[in-house]
Amino acid sequence: MLMAELTFGVDMSDWTQAFVWNPFSRIGQPDTTHNVNLYRHLASECFPYRDTTLAVHLARWFTLGLSAVTIFLTYRLSLAVFPEQESLALLAAALVAFNPKAIFINASVNNDNLLMLLSTAALVSVVSYMQPNAAMLRDWRRAAGLGLLLGLAALTKVSGLVLWPIAAIGVGWGAWQRRDWRGFIVNGAIIAGMALAVSGWWFWRNWALYHELLGTNTMVAIAGPRVPPIGLLDLIRTEWRGFALSYWSVFGVFTILPSAWVHYFFDALMLWALTGGTWALLKRRAQFTLEKILLALFCLLTLAGVIRWTMQTPASQGRLMFGAIAPLSIFMAAGMRAITSHSQLPTSKLGAWGLRLGIFFLALVAALVPVLYIAPRYAPPVVVAETNLPADLHPIQAVFGNDIKLIGYTAEAAPRHPGESVRVTLYWRGLQAMTEDYALALHLFGRGTEEVGKIDSWPGGGNAPTSQWTPGAIYADTYLIPIDAKATVPTRLTLEVRFWLGDPANTLGVQTPTTEGGKSVGFAVGRAVPVKAPEFAPTVREDTTFEYDITLVGLEAYTNSALNLILYWRTLQQIPADYTMFVHVLDARGIQVFQADAPPLAGDWPTSLWIPGQAFADERLIALPSALAPGRYTLRLGLYDPASGARVAAFRADGSEWPEDAVIIKDVIEIK
Repeated sequence: MLMAELTFGVDMSDWTQAFVWNPFSRIGQPDTTHNVNLYRHLASECFPYRDTTLAVHLARWFTLGLSAVTIFLTYRLSLAVFPEQESLALLAAALVAFNPKAIFINASVNNDNLLMLLSTAALVSVVSYMQPNAAMLRDWRRAAGLGLLLGLAALTKVSGLVLWPIAAIGVGWGAWQRRDWRGFIVNGAIIAGMALAVSGWWFWRNWALYHELLGTNTMVAIAGPRVPPIGLLDLIRTEWRGFALSYWSVFGVFTILPSAWVHYFFDALMLWALTGGTWALLKRRAQFTLEKILLALFCLLTLAGVIRWTMQTPASQGRLMFGAIAPLSIFMAAGMRAITSHSQLPTSKLGAWGLRLGIFFLALVAALVPVLYIAPRYAPPVVVAETNLPADLHPIQAVFGNDIKLIGYTAEAAPRHPGESVRVTLYWRGLQAMTEDYALALHLFGRGTEEVGKIDSWPGGGNAPTSQWTPGAIYADTYLIPIDAKATVPTRLTLEVRFWLGDPANTLGVQTPTTEGGKSVGFAVGRAVPVKAPEFAPTVREDTTFEYDITLVGLEAYTNSALNLILYWRTLQQIPADYTMFVHVLDARGIQVFQADAPPLAGDWPTSLWIPGQAFADERLIALPSALAPGRYTLRLGLYDPASGARVAAFRADGSEWPEDAVIIKDVIEIK
């Protein structure tokens, strides 16, 4: 409602073009590598702002202004609760001002932002009622102001209702101190009347529409209930860590995590505050006043409400505590100061330097986090000049429709493990201006064309939809494609790329220099290997060595309706080419009765990708001719270059070379 008044008169006729939902957004998935944005970002979003962009920035500037007031009110509230402790108040205000998550929320348009201001202002007013000033209780304007704050807080967010019992206790305590029950009744009526006048219609509306005053059951139905239900202890045990982290440094819609050092920094601050507070309690240095107890009660009631909510729907986010950010920051500052202010070192020196250093590092971290971790996740891909394309670029030159050209790609050479990701950079060029946002489908395949990973996205990981491409520009579009933890390895990894619009079946046609009319283009992007190199104990030990330190460790052969042949290989060096294996079956007279040639693992593990020192099993199921007579048969096998037909030299265990570079294993096959 506030934003509507603020932006009244701004032309927002381009709303539907400006606010386009990202259908691939990965909200709620911490540290996702792509599609952290809920909406399409505007390529034209630059100063001077106009139309809907102007309206959005007006709203964001206003909410930043609200946050500045919250910081000031935190300072005021701290002085009211801890009189004459200005350094503590400054530290408390800094803990609000330089909380990276609070900054992120305050730079957006969010009901948490307004609740922070209203709850802090209401607490300042409530604490003022508890001071020994009899005239204050008779000030109807102050009472009306508190009632207005309570009503607005309840309208802003249901958790704002937690302020109401706190206000009743605070005002009641002030009346009891002064024995002014008439003032309590009059002002209580004004406060309650104003709060209900401002927000009562909302609860009546909830009852009329949903048959519940707060509407929380309806909210759960929309957000989605927690399935299966969770108990309190399980909730605390499994989600407390994420809840604590997200109070400080989880961004986006629970999608962006900074590096671990940021978490450790705020862990250290919380530990410092907890240790100091505990030390003060044990040494009986903490002075309890009703104001402090009331603020602590407010924090506990807020936490109880958050726990109840998160037990109904999966929403364990620390920002839900921001309604109590001011008292939480005040108590944290008090705990942090407790140790330094009672140290054996001179209080003034240590306290002053501790305050300065604490605020400095808070500000430094708050300044670094957006630059290092938030902004890059929303940045479009880098535009590169054609002369600056990488030297290791693999050319593709595939054209999708008449709009998009895949110039080539680069990929990591290092082998990856299941559960890790393979990094691929695609180099796109827009051939003409586009009005549609084409969807990009990246499908990663492993052994036997098993799909082991995929990403569906707008280009740029969601940050560069095709309607915003500049014709002729080349975009370096990088993806971290996760490899399924259950992927069969070792294997070559192949990436299939396609574009579609509206429906995945509605793909753009692809033309390459050698093909035309396809729906996708595929290419090798790396290899996946086991985390731990396997050890094998084959039934038949061979230890034949080929060129390039290729070793046939041994084999196993079983026959039923077909020949199940398992060959165990290992190499000690990188192999420069991809070789094919020949397998000949010889009868008792040495005559070849059957032949089966194929690359290792049916082409899914070419020899150039083999990992030095890592053995693997090449299992082959070979259909045998039905006319084979019962008896024992010999295997003859080896490797050759499919381009030239030249065989790879093979040597026995004693170092002598096998005739014709073919390994002979007698009577290993039995046909019954």
